[in-house]
Amino acid sequence: MSMKWIVNRFNRWVILGGFFVFILLCGICITGTWIISTSRPVQVVPTAFIILIPAPTITVTVPEAQFTPTLPPVTKDGITMGSFVQITGTEGEGLRLREAPGTNKALRFVAMDEEVFEVKDGPREVDGYTWWFLVAPYDENRSGWAASTYLSLVSTPVP
Repeated sequence: MSMKWIVNRFNRWVILGGFFVFILLCGICITGTWIISTSRPVQVVPTAFIILIPAPTITVTVPEAQFTPTLPPVTKDGITMGSFVQITGTEGEGLRLREAPGTNKALRFVAMDEEVFEVKDGPREVDGYTWWFLVAPYDENRSGWAASTYLSLVSTPVP
């Protein structure tokens, strides 16, 4: 094909007509898109509201009480619950710690001189002795009742 044929077929009126058809088609597309988008139902996004409701408070009215501190009983040796005591005066034989206060109760173990224990319970007067329940501070399984004759006070509890 020659250039002349193209020039004869595509004169300025054909080009203007083609441009007009292009503008018309673009307008139809834009109008159609606008009609479709406006015909859809509008989706409303709900707004969330947070309502803070304070928690109820409890008001407790406590009647005034008279506080009278009770001190643990103290023996003539100064031993009380919470004190630390040391085994002394067994001449190397050790002190028998028992399952319950009394010389005829089952033996748990023998504590040697210089061992330190914490007093957890007592005193109990049984068989002519004052008995205290002792617990080793390093091993709670080493515990039992001991006669105070062979105990010396190391420290007293802080009030």
